[in-house]
Amino acid sequence: MSSCGDFHNAREAAPYALGACLVAAAVLLALAEAAGIEDAAGLSPEPHRAEPYLETLIEPFVQQAAPDSIVVCWKTLGRIRPILRYGTDPRLLEAVVSAADIVITKDSPFDWSFPPGVFPTRAMLRNMATAAPASDLVCRAHIKGLKPATQYFYALYDGERLVAGGEEHCFRTSPMPGAAVSVRFAILGNATTAGLAQAEVHAQLCRYVRVQKAPLNFLLYAGEVVARGAEYTFFRPYAEILRQTVCWANGPAQLFSVPTQGEAGGVPSGSREYYAFAYGRVHVVCLSAAEANLAPESKMLTWLKTDLEQARVAGKTDWLIALLPHPPYSKGTVDSDSDKRSAALRQQVVPILEEGGTDLVFCGGSAIYERSGLVCGAFGAASVQHLLDAGDGDPAGAVYRKDAGLHPNQGTVYLVIGNGGAPLGKAASRHPLMRKAVTAHGFGIVCIEDNAITVTALDKDGRMLDTFRIVKGVK
Repeated sequence: MSSCGDFHNAREAAPYALGACLVAAAVLLALAEAAGIEDAAGLSPEPHRAEPYLETLIEPFVQQAAPDSIVVCWKTLGRIRPILRYGTDPRLLEAVVSAADIVITKDSPFDWSFPPGVFPTRAMLRNMATAAPASDLVCRAHIKGLKPATQYFYALYDGERLVAGGEEHCFRTSPMPGAAVSVRFAILGNATTAGLAQAEVHAQLCRYVRVQKAPLNFLLYAGEVVARGAEYTFFRPYAEILRQTVCWANGPAQLFSVPTQGEAGGVPSGSREYYAFAYGRVHVVCLSAAEANLAPESKMLTWLKTDLEQARVAGKTDWLIALLPHPPYSKGTVDSDSDKRSAALRQQVVPILEEGGTDLVFCGGSAIYERSGLVCGAFGAASVQHLLDAGDGDPAGAVYRKDAGLHPNQGTVYLVIGNGGAPLGKAASRHPLMRKAVTAHGFGIVCIEDNAITVTALDKDGRMLDTFRIVKGVK
């Protein structure tokens, strides 16, 4: 565990470390000029097809999975000759995405500041020594023509030199929409602090996957991954899991590839702030809590109604899940009774979700773990009268029950998963809709098999915080 001394020492060391990083950046630029490497600042800010880099600032990670395609993204400083090789056998990566087909964009100049509430730790200061205040290069390889529900391996090369690869660099394409498959995914939120708790939660999640031999189909992150500091607060801390697991997030940073045109299922949103994807018979909507998107008749709300209606009519969806960056109900570090965004979500978004038959809503924004019973109609002041089932949904006892398919207003479980690493907080009283409220860092595992969805929350030491199940169609 880190001590208070570590914290103060890191803060006192920050100015000196930043100064040293600036000197190191100048040295790197001088070396690049001496070697005849073109200054990255001379690149066009528009996407182009060219040679990129010298070293990875963010190692390759997978994005935007679909049944026949996926995006592999990485970030570099300097130029190389990128080649991405892939195939179904890690010893024989015969397919190639060449430099001419890798899209490269110039990232914004490095920002030496940190997100609100994030202070530089010793590890962060060490990491910063590898960054330069000049523009970096973001590279994306869009691999197409893949087989659905198939495991592939990949490796990144600089010409003939291996940069990143091995059996841990792999991905699995999504099944076709409507395919009856089991699904397992993890859910995290409020984690981008680059602190010890975040690292412990990530380590426990990776340990769970290895010990249980339970690979994840994807990862949901409830909350906004802001561009400022994302290298140190998100992509580096989660490198082990991101290299092989697609993460879907709210209003994600520019490093994320987002299916704005419906590439992964659902109605095209035309916006990076909100979108949908499908995985078998599961449909997920990732929404925004920005003020403009919560206004009555906003583009997001209009899109959401259309997307949920299409999911119902198409008949290929058994489970609807929503991802919110902010909670409509909470008594953690956000008090939803007095919070304006929470009120706007209850009034504008929750009625659409419940009318569309949404089963689960995962929320970030409030640093706590909270979980409701089966809720319906709590659009204003919430009370126990809005619980269709006030039980705890215990898989070994009285599970929550709904009719098979998607039906309006049969109850939704709201889960605040803001305990991924940020400092925790809890009000004196529990929210009336919540059956569980715990101030412990952790994550959630969601398993969907046949007509049942089971959610288990674990703390950073692997102890169970909560579990519940929803069953459809069996009385």
